[in-house]
Amino acid sequence: EWLRQDLSFVPKERAVIFCCHIPLRNSSSQNVQAVLGLLKEFASVHIMTGHTHYAENSIYDGIYEHVHGAVCGAWWYSTINTDGTPNGYAIYRIEGSSIASWLYKGTGMDAGEQLRVYRADVSYMEGFSPNYQFYYKEAGQIVANVWNADDTWTIEVYENGVKTGDMAKKSMIDPWSSAYFCGFCGLKESYASKNDHIFYYTVKSPGAALRVVARDGYGNVFEQTEITTPLEADYPDAY
Repeated sequence: EWLRQDLSFVPKERAVIFCCHIPLRNSSSQNVQAVLGLLKEFASVHIMTGHTHYAENSIYDGIYEHVHGAVCGAWWYSTINTDGTPNGYAIYRIEGSSIASWLYKGTGMDAGEQLRVYRADVSYMEGFSPNYQFYYKEAGQIVANVWNADDTWTIEVYENGVKTGDMAKKSMIDPWSSAYFCGFCGLKESYASKNDHIFYYTVKSPGAALRVVARDGYGNVFEQTEITTPLEADYPDAY
């Protein structure tokens, strides 16, 4: 009732940014639908949430919900979140009554670092039990974890400087993260969680020099040419 009265003074053509702790998407908790009903009346709505310790972008009923990765990572145990997103925060640029662009900034990382690329057929923590692999792991496949991606992003693959195709989105766990939690953080079980910003592609020439180019819905372009390996040097320090 307080929110209804407060919003009654706001012109409907304005953008509304609504901040709360626990995500509202797919929630049946008390008052959630009533709150969403009030917000839908406005021209642009962005909901800012956290709580989950992973990054997720959801668009539903004209509302964009930003579930932010945590500054503390996976429950204060690590320097990554459960989905492999680095610890960090979001930076938003607002013009007038709209969000002109935004990105997720990993702590201590350059703002242009927006993805990690792997070989799909690699075993993480090989020689240990358990070890971790991608669900799809055919030879020649590569995988990208693009932590801020939503449905407006395109992920392109270039081989020896020539574009050969676009990556397809999959929903799964990032095994590099599982190996990090159990192997480097010393946890008895993996905190890694399934996420929907994993992308797959089968390269045309396995020996080609690779470049993965991620383009967001605002026209920003991010590139990655390095392949992340299971070697210790490719893991961030554990807390």
